[in-house]
Amino acid sequence: MPRVGILQPGVRLSADVDAFRQGLREHGYIPTQNIVLEYRIAAEPAANRPLITELIGLNVDVIVTWTTPAVLAVKQATKMPLST
Repeated sequence: MPRVGILQPGVRLSADVDAFRQGLREHGYIPTQNIVLEYRIAAEPAANRPLITELIGLNVDVIVTWTTPAVLAVKQATKMPLST
């Protein structure tokens, strides 16, 4: 089952997350039936890194977020060195 990490900036889940879930449903993805959604809420940008590390530890297939600080933190945390 696909596992999606959702890193929500702010203090609670927003309408953006509701819209994302609706889009998933429109494409046949139903949480707990055929997709797992892992939610993490970062009240401030400093909280991004530990939450991203937690999501990576859960082996999510993708991390969804939408603010510049959060996107940059995900990009940095998921960089993998090129093998030679």
